[in-house]
Amino acid sequence: MHLAIIPLISLPLSVQAQLYPASLSQITAEDFFKQGLEYTNRSNFKAAIESYTQALRLNPNLAAAYLNRGQARLELKDFQGALSDCNQALRLNPNLTLGYLNRGNVYYFLKDFNAAIADYNAAIMLNPYLADAYLNRGNARRNLQDIEGAISDYTKAIEINPNLVSAYINRGAIRSNLADFSGAIADYTKAIEINPNIAEAYYNRGNIHRLQNSQLEAIADYTKAIALNPNLAPAYLNRGNAYMTLGESQKAREDYTRALQLNPNLANPQKEIPPDNSSSENILIPETSPNTAEEFYRQGVEKQQQGDYQEAIAFFTRAIELNPNYTDAYINRGFSLSALGDKLGSMADYNRAIQSNPNSENAYYNRGIIRAQLGDYQGALADFNQAIRLNPNSANAFNNRGLARSTLGYLEGALEDYTRAIQLNPDLAIAYYNRGIAHFARNQKQEALADLQKAVQLYEKQGNKIGFQRASEKLRELKNK
Repeated sequence: MHLAIIPLISLPLSVQAQLYPASLSQITAEDFFKQGLEYTNRSNFKAAIESYTQALRLNPNLAAAYLNRGQARLELKDFQGALSDCNQALRLNPNLTLGYLNRGNVYYFLKDFNAAIADYNAAIMLNPYLADAYLNRGNARRNLQDIEGAISDYTKAIEINPNLVSAYINRGAIRSNLADFSGAIADYTKAIEINPNIAEAYYNRGNIHRLQNSQLEAIADYTKAIALNPNLAPAYLNRGNAYMTLGESQKAREDYTRALQLNPNLANPQKEIPPDNSSSENILIPETSPNTAEEFYRQGVEKQQQGDYQEAIAFFTRAIELNPNYTDAYINRGFSLSALGDKLGSMADYNRAIQSNPNSENAYYNRGIIRAQLGDYQGALADFNQAIRLNPNSANAFNNRGLARSTLGYLEGALEDYTRAIQLNPDLAIAYYNRGIAHFARNQKQEALADLQKAVQLYEKQGNKIGFQRASEKLRELKNK
């Protein structure tokens, strides 16, 4: 069963929030809210929850923060916490469409399908064109054996969004159970046309081919499903059955063996298995499908945060195979490659990220860092220019552009960039350090010493031992010159 990914609500702010806010005395609830969005978009749900919580401490009436914190809690399967947040969001804003949709999803996971349907009804009443609400209501209705209602909802979801793959797959599963095989095949085929990388669609269509005694077509579909999801045990079992029907007993035994390795609870296949013993139950799209690009990306982020860059690269690569235009997967794989010392591989991924999304600030920013590390400061400068154009409130981008300018001899421009970085983030110790070096290069010793002293203080306050040591040594060095 697929519960649609719920879009986040963004507040209409004129200033883009910083990932590292200016100072605790200046940061606003909206800043924390947008920080939460940043973390959510990176699938760092624990950090997102903390940011939304900080926003609510400053503004307890921020309904969108409750809504998005509830979604993050739902992602972490904290159903009671998610339910509480949705309730609070709706108390503050009874016309919050996504509040009903999200709360309906929580009730769905809690298996309170009637309550889920009531919330989906409310969401549809507020927005009759919300395809996800029809999709999810169809899922709930199917669990209550309201088959006609489920088909009606899936059909309506498809009318609103003709590219909603899960609606086709779930409607196809019901049609198959009703022996409407031509309708089911049409749904699975359409799902595959929209997204050819969903194993469940091939598996389910293969089952229908088996029932229609089209063994070769069934084998082709099972084989494709296995290629997309090598751990799909029923696909091996049913492909083995198809091979056995065709008299290819050796291939059948190999598939049976693999099926049992993956799932020992499957019915133990014998040399001859009649078709009615097949594992022919249709697979519905689960709430977190293990072979979606998004799920592989999420696992990659988790591995990256743990410092396991090799595993992270493997997950990001799988995500990219399923979605060749997955910008964030390229960016994060590039970061992991860089962490392992593969600068050129990292550069290639940032290039691909920019090709897939020419407006990705992070892609330009990260590529700029790699270019600087490779000694291409002109290229780095160009990338930081682009990053700043896309996000003129990025203190880190100004700091790094200042470093590139300084290296190229543009000291005045470098000083301007460091100063702007400090204005945006007065706690950015590295900007004070770099500005101090630039001041000294211009024979402005007192300004240099003041900046380095500030860097030392900030590094110490922030517990950055390496930065503290480096800044302290540089301060002592310049005092003696």
